[in-house]
Amino acid sequence: GELTSSANKAQDFLVSVSWTTSSNDVMGRGFKVFQDLEPGETVRFKIKAEVADGASQCVPGVSYGVIKG
Repeated sequence: GELTSSANKAQDFLVSVSWTTSSNDVMGRGFKVFQDLEPGETVRFKIKAEVADGASQCVPGVSYGVIKG
């Protein structure tokens, strides 16, 4: 994937991908954390996860703010 910060100051980002069934049971999940992305900065990434049988859809998500690590 690719993420470009549209924030007006440096932010931390959490990108997640959940693989779910049609009834929204999570069969696998992966994530990537990016810290201190500057406005307009772009990062490319890959997210891998072990996914159980039965997953039928992929649900992406992005959160931003301060991530303590």
